[in-house]
Formats: sequence, structure tokens, C-alpha cells
Amino acid sequence: MNYLKHRFLSNKASALVEFFLASLALFLFAIILLPIVTDIKQSREKSKIVNNLNLIKLYSDKYFEDNEASTMNLYEIVGPRKAIPKLNIILDEVYPEIIYRGEYIFVKSDKLGILKIK
Repeated sequence: MNYLKHRFLSNKASALVEFFLASLALFLFAIILLPIVTDIKQSREKSKIVNNLNLIKLYSDKYFEDNEASTMNLYEIVGPRKAIPKLNIILDEVYPEIIYRGEYIFVKSDKLGILKIK
């Protein structure tokens, strides 16, 4: 009888050890994956902002060509019934209001810093 009681407690203890080891493995796996997931999310956000910049660049170049202008207001191409109906703001980034022909277009974001495109 004493042997069966000892055997039962031993099984409970080993199950508890297995549970803690499995929990530790999952915790370590999460620690390893967290930076990877964060980098992927940041890369996706950056690509969306760069996509906005590319749209602004495309339509501003077209505006400069059509109107023979050297500067333009961003709202000439962004807004209802315009070439870009709405800019998708991703990370509270700030787009320039005035765009100059042949110059870099900068976007400032608190999380990503300054992004530019020519």
C-alpha cells in the first residue's frame, strides 16, 4: 500500500515538472518571437508610409508637368474628388504641406523618424 501511495505522488510530481518545463519552453519561444513580430509590424507600417510618399510623388510630378509649376500645396492632389482621395495616416506621421519640384519629400514620424523620397 505504501508503494502505491509513493508511486501516485511521484507521478503527480513528474506531471508538475513537465508542466513547468512546457511553460518555460513556451515562454522562451515567445521571447524569441516578440522582436521578430515587432520588426515585421514596423516594416509593414514603413512600407505603407512609403506607399503614401510614392503616391504623393507620382501625382505631384503629374501636377508639376500639367501646370508648369515649381511648387504646389499638398491639398491640390489630396482630398475628395482629387487624385488621392485620402492619405492613410499610419503612425501619426506629418506630411509636408508644400511640395517643391525636384526636391525630396520628407515625412516625419515619431516611431520611424524621417523618411524621404525623391
